[in-house]
Amino acid sequence: MEALRGLGLWGIRSEAKFVPDTYLDASREARLEVLRGLMDTDGWAERWGSAQFCSTSERLARNVAELVRSLGGWCSVRSRPTTYRHRGQKRAGRRAWVCNIQHAEPQSMFSPSAKRARALPAPRRRRRPVFLSIEPARVTETQCIAVTHPSRLYVTDDYVVTHNTAFVLNIAQHVGIHLRGRVLLLSLEMSAQQIVQRMLCSEAKVDSQAVRTGRLSSADWARLTAAAGRLSEAPIFIDDSPALTVLEARAKARRMKAEHGLDLMVIDYLQLMRGRAAMESRQQEISEISRSLKALAKELTIPVVALSQLSRAVESRATRDFRPQLSDLRECVTGDTLACLADGRRVAIRDLVGTAPEVLAMSPAGVIVAAKSERVWLVGRRNVFTVRLASGRTIRATEQHRLCSGGGWRTVGQLSVGDRLAIARRLPEPVSPDRWSDLRVALVGQLIGDGSYLSGKPLRYTTSSEANSTIVSVAAREEFGCEVTRYAGRSCWHQLLISGNGNRWHPHRLGGWLRQLGIFGQRSYEKRIPEAAFQLSDGQIAVLLRHLWATDGTIAPRKSRRGSDAVFYSTNSPGLASDVAALLLRLGIVARISSARKGAYRPSFFVAVSGAADQRRFLEAVGAFGPREPQARRLEACLVNRRNNTNVDTVPRESFERVKGLMRAQGISQRRMAALRGTAYGGTSHFRFAPSRALLKEYADILSDGNLRTTATSELFWDRIVGIEPAGEEEVFDLTVPGPACWLADGIVSHNSGALEQDADVILFLYRQSQYKEDLPPEEANIADVIIGKQRNGPVGTVKVVFLPQYARFENVADLHRQPQPF
Repeated sequence: MEALRGLGLWGIRSEAKFVPDTYLDASREARLEVLRGLMDTDGWAERWGSAQFCSTSERLARNVAELVRSLGGWCSVRSRPTTYRHRGQKRAGRRAWVCNIQHAEPQSMFSPSAKRARALPAPRRRRRPVFLSIEPARVTETQCIAVTHPSRLYVTDDYVVTHNTAFVLNIAQHVGIHLRGRVLLLSLEMSAQQIVQRMLCSEAKVDSQAVRTGRLSSADWARLTAAAGRLSEAPIFIDDSPALTVLEARAKARRMKAEHGLDLMVIDYLQLMRGRAAMESRQQEISEISRSLKALAKELTIPVVALSQLSRAVESRATRDFRPQLSDLRECVTGDTLACLADGRRVAIRDLVGTAPEVLAMSPAGVIVAAKSERVWLVGRRNVFTVRLASGRTIRATEQHRLCSGGGWRTVGQLSVGDRLAIARRLPEPVSPDRWSDLRVALVGQLIGDGSYLSGKPLRYTTSSEANSTIVSVAAREEFGCEVTRYAGRSCWHQLLISGNGNRWHPHRLGGWLRQLGIFGQRSYEKRIPEAAFQLSDGQIAVLLRHLWATDGTIAPRKSRRGSDAVFYSTNSPGLASDVAALLLRLGIVARISSARKGAYRPSFFVAVSGAADQRRFLEAVGAFGPREPQARRLEACLVNRRNNTNVDTVPRESFERVKGLMRAQGISQRRMAALRGTAYGGTSHFRFAPSRALLKEYADILSDGNLRTTATSELFWDRIVGIEPAGEEEVFDLTVPGPACWLADGIVSHNSGALEQDADVILFLYRQSQYKEDLPPEEANIADVIIGKQRNGPVGTVKVVFLPQYARFENVADLHRQPQPF
């Protein structure tokens, strides 16, 4: 029942049945088994041997046809009316959809039965599809597809073969014919013959359709002859080698530069080039290609023009403004996103603009490493979404921004609630950490928790703990030479007045240090951990957390068998809660942030360390001070024999797909696997949950698979998405990291978007308004905008041109009414 619900089949009526895409895209053996099951139920073999299938669901009938065709058979689908009798009256029933099937081995489509015995091999004859009708459907945007096979053909839905198209070559034509420059055109999409034909029609201004059909007038012949003469004299060199690598393109350009000279290089188009095979993703490959082309242009001192596809996300804008923008090349995050730097700091990406910091990134093996970024910059205003995780972490990014999920790199738009995202399990210690005295570290932790350092007010510290009071007094006197005065309060509560800190014009001692750290003047709901503290060693981070917990932290063993042990820090500052969680991550502790509100008061935020394993780690690495010491000893005693609960620290369920695939490849049944693991056989129930890291490692060891072992032992924690909501329009920023091609956004593994915008000196967009609006005046129907989105050494703006579709040619607007010159 759960499996049917997961496939969307539970509870649907017969007329709505279908074959899930999982089975349509499965292996040949699996598709054949699905087809056999369908034919054994609603299929039959006629006495003359042909096979048919019938269903009241059109979608199911189409799915059967797809299965048959994918297995090398022939299938046509037709509908017919049905009737039935009710109380002696003939009534019309639902339409039935009948599949007429022919296959070279029809008996393979049935299980052993009488149906299989009747199924006879059909006579071999070549089937050709026939056009029954051509009807207008709708006006919509279409997409070109390029293939590298010499036939230029590809297969679409329903296994229909079609042809691809290409774009104009006016730039190369103008440089070669009119400027007499030497042009190298690397066409990865079209053949040399197709390019020459397009150039010929464009230069002669002859309808390309007339050339293909041969319906040419005498004037057309004259223009074609003259254009052919001009093209033959133009130094344009065409290379249509498919799937070129960057190294091959460089070699061809160098050879031509040496033998003939070279003034312009054109690549059609960038996404069809190949980079190094070792690249983890296609995005990294494109980034490497763009950087290599930039280096080639600098080496040969020539312009390199590369065509590139633009994301279709431009068509989803709520404003219905489809003009392409420079920001369409980037998928980015909001300015308040915290980038984790290699020196330990977390800095808002907007504050890194124009720099190239060393950041933390994820290697292909799932290890958190330091990597040098290339550039951080403002992209523009974009619609953003907020992705909320179960740990309380959030990231706000554009819809096409990619995050590391259990199924690989996924865009925000592809993610859904319940998916798992990778966050760092532990942040590495800086290579050269800063060093404060332990007294200063303890003092800043105590003051952030129970101190008051408002502007215009005396510096105070309030506590009921003698241990806390003593450490603050000693640190203030010995480290800063301040005068500390104690004032008694109710019961054991008292206040320390720390004086001798100068004034607002000449701050010094402790007051001057707090100003230097950037935290002076913060109210309780504004408090933060100073940025400089993140550059401390892990040992001093533990000291800071220890004294924070001594103020507003809680360590409480559970009082009965029910409930759970509590280790949490409470504050009404959301920024401080985020900082504490980040500090815990330095020690390998993944904390959860939650909030609660009481009445009209400000919300309270709680940073909780849950699970026996993380709580043990907290007691070992952080420890306790002052009033938390007896609580920590009690909790430590309770955790001695406590088993770890792995309900949270699990890996995505997608890992089981690889486990099952390896089991099939190695011929290991589920019963055999249960025996190898020493567990009771439970059928598919073994794979209905998210596995723990230990369980996945057990499967990896049995199946001897390095990828599973890497996933089980990686430095990643798989957090669960609990919400994805639109967050309006904001300025967004991007950060490019060569190599890993990713970076940590406050611990969340975030992909960078490539380097096309960064590497290019000039970026042009072509926009035709007529593709989106039907009610344009005739004189504007063929107007196209050349949008100069970026020019490193010149102005940006828009230039209007005229597109002549019959010639595949662009001309200046001033030449709109000019007639072709007679030859």
